[in-house]
Amino acid sequence: MSKTRSDQINDLVTTLNRVRRSTPNEYHIRLLRYKDMRDGGDGGPWRHGAETSLRDLHYKKWKDEDFQTVLEQLGETTVLSEEERAERFQHERGGFWSKVKKVFGG
Repeated sequence: MSKTRSDQINDLVTTLNRVRRSTPNEYHIRLLRYKDMRDGGDGGPWRHGAETSLRDLHYKKWKDEDFQTVLEQLGETTVLSEEERAERFQHERGGFWSKVKKVFGG
């Protein structure tokens, strides 16, 4: 059985916390890649000289918002309210959230 996205996020947070403790310099480099993917980027090449990006190789089905969750759980970015998330990641959530805002006067 495959893991849920929540399980995958928790596994990544656990791994990154381990990297933070053992190799802080590497942690900061990795952090930049996850921030890039949160902001819609591909995280760069998965290894030096590779043509395939980190996102294409390991996180193809992840949304930008998933990386926001990772960064929040690591304490590396401001925790967004649901409304802030809906606005920031509306490109991934589609028209539903704009309809909800319209109905409830947002």
